[in-house]
Amino acid sequence: MEKIVYYSDKPIVTMNEEGFILDFRKDKNNVDEEIDYGFRIGMSPLAAKKFLYTLFAQIGSYEKENGEIKIKSLEIEQIIKDKPAPMGFKTSN
Repeated sequence: MEKIVYYSDKPIVTMNEEGFILDFRKDKNNVDEEIDYGFRIGMSPLAAKKFLYTLFAQIGSYEKENGEIKIKSLEIEQIIKDKPAPMGFKTSN
């Protein structure tokens, strides 16, 4: 069975008391079209945290081989805006 790979450049995460919803969205090439909602996954809080650590580990491995992934501090501020900084992450005020 061939695995399908979905590409996302606009991930959105929402949450409620039951867990987390990960929307893996993709911008359409045509500016007049709306964002393609692509793929949605629901996760329990425990599964979401395990996913986070797995992703951190893979990003660390990638950066060891390919160098640091650069992200503008303004983009980081937009991601964590008005949210607490869990797990020891520091935010600038």
